[in-house]
Amino acid sequence: MLHMNHFNNIFILGKKNELKIPDVNYLKCNVEYYSDLRALEKQFQICTKVICIVDLSRDHFSIQSITRLAKKWYGIRWLVILNQSQTKNLKISKFIYEYCIDYFTLPIPYKYMELMIKHQIGCISLSNKENNTESETNSDSHIIGNSQATLKIKNLISRISDTDLNVFFSGDSGVGKVFFALETFKIAQTKHNQLIHIKHDSLMDKNDINHFADIKESIDILIHDIDKFENQQLNEVYNFLSNLTEQYSNSKIRLFVTSKQDLSSFKFSNILNERLYNLFRFIEIKVPTLTARGQDSLLLAEYFLAKFKEKYNAIPSSFTEQAKKNMALYLWPGNVRELYEKVKSVSITSSKNSIDAHDLNLSESSSNLGACLKQAKDDLEKWILCSAMERHNGKIMSAARELGVSRATIYRLFQKHNLNQDTSLDS
Repeated sequence: MLHMNHFNNIFILGKKNELKIPDVNYLKCNVEYYSDLRALEKQFQICTKVICIVDLSRDHFSIQSITRLAKKWYGIRWLVILNQSQTKNLKISKFIYEYCIDYFTLPIPYKYMELMIKHQIGCISLSNKENNTESETNSDSHIIGNSQATLKIKNLISRISDTDLNVFFSGDSGVGKVFFALETFKIAQTKHNQLIHIKHDSLMDKNDINHFADIKESIDILIHDIDKFENQQLNEVYNFLSNLTEQYSNSKIRLFVTSKQDLSSFKFSNILNERLYNLFRFIEIKVPTLTARGQDSLLLAEYFLAKFKEKYNAIPSSFTEQAKKNMALYLWPGNVRELYEKVKSVSITSSKNSIDAHDLNLSESSSNLGACLKQAKDDLEKWILCSAMERHNGKIMSAARELGVSRATIYRLFQKHNLNQDTSLDS
């Protein structure tokens, strides 16, 4: 049977007599069961806008094969059924994190599963009405970088942006957690709605709910650095959100949260966090460090430089090759925030057309990878030389023969490291 993208297709990888799903006939869905991965993949060749429910609870299919399908057929909306014990399986957990819109443990919560399927069918319908939605979404993104780490998070944000899933952004200070949260909000299909910001130093009172009385469709909320909240503040946030859900029972409330803690640590750190998690049920996006993003630091630096030139009428418009090399080697302990501030200060104060390595002043930092490697090499070279000289009682020719170098090389190393024939390891 041929399936067209404008039909509501639900493909189930599992046996019909073993896995039952909620009755969704009223949604005019085409539901089909597959027990063979090759047959399922043939249908993906015809139709990619589908919901695919995978039954992993009976070990009929290998997670490696299913992961291969998910990698190949981007855009499939995967749901997983599994046993509670399988949530501890690292490969399954990784598959759920990277490719799935949700998962359910046995026994299946049919009511919630029905709501999830209904929502996903709605998303597919919207996508069918506007064929260019995906390309427009990608073009709206301002995420800079082409490293594997950046592409992964960009694809993940693209997948979840038009859903109503609550998102927990975790990562080190300065990596850009708030930026990625705002990008998710901006490229979402609900981007016309208002975004409410909640910070630990400016909490909202429950009476502020009245300010949102004119919001009919959805409310998006961004909680900044929730790990900085005191218990009393967390309690106020929880009460505020609880009241909001009661006030707008028919509205869609979506929550974005940023934190230095990962989701697991946050959830189990205290009872208030667990209550908040149970109220909203987050998925986690781990924002990588700037070092983990490789050459993205150069792309970001050039992007920031162009912005500052336009905003402040700055003079520099490029970086020298040595400056680029130093930035690529630097570890950036302050992540994107440090890069931003460094480029900003140099671009505003410099009177040259190109920013050089001296302007950036990165080589003096103990966190610089190039400097660390050079120092380690020099220290090792000095130690080997001193050891050889001690073993041969200061005799240069004997030490040179052991090290396989010339006498002239020994003298050159003496000069390089400010040593002499009497130097010992204790010097």
